[in-house]
Amino acid sequence: MNPSSAASASASPVLPPRRARRRAILGVAGVFFAGLVIGAVLAVGTMERIQRRAVMQGGRDGLADLVARRMSWQLRADAAQRAQIQQILREALADLDGVRRQVDPQLRAALDRSAGRLRATLRPEQQTKFDEMVRQGRAVWDR
Repeated sequence: MNPSSAASASASPVLPPRRARRRAILGVAGVFFAGLVIGAVLAVGTMERIQRRAVMQGGRDGLADLVARRMSWQLRADAAQRAQIQQILREALADLDGVRRQVDPQLRAALDRSAGRLRATLRPEQQTKFDEMVRQGRAVWDR
């Protein structure tokens, strides 16, 4: 056996042109699809960070402004409409805060009763973790 025939025997088989083209197309399509998925995941993460920052920095008004911007963009609202949308949303959130203050004691009592019942079904090591979960949930609720 000569050296050139030994080298060709160990190399990968040569695909017919049609199969090679199909494999190339599938490879490019796979890379394109992976890019779409990664882009979507990054976009969702970015939007969540933007929302969190708007609420943390601007409070109720920051949330109203964020929602107003999105709504205005989706509706293609003009400047006057944008200002009205923003004002209406700020007032609505203020109204909702008033409603929340009225029903908050009842909600807390219902949540506390449920938490107590849930805790009673848990083993001691689970209760420790559950207590931490409840503490974190209350911290979010109290914001």
